Amino acid sequence: MEIVGAAKLQEFWKKHAKAKNPLRNWWKVAEEAQWKNLVEIRQTYPSADFADGNTIFNIGGNKFRLVVVVSFPRASSA
Repeated sequence: MEIVGAAKLQEFWKKHAKAKNPLRNWWKVAEEAQWKNLVEIRQTYPSADFADGNTIFNIGGNKFRLVVVVSFPRASSA
């Protein structure tokens, strides 16, 4: 998965030092992920939720919430 807006994550963890490691861990996992849907996200992040077109991740033991737009690959119609 391509992370767009990584600078925003870095900006946040500079202001909130306790978020740095959890966000960096999420970033590393997300970059390597090949998620095709929310079910697959929940295999890695069981508490992930979907609302108003956004995927919400609980970060750092639910101390932080990360709200992102995930663009899933479209299923090919063969």
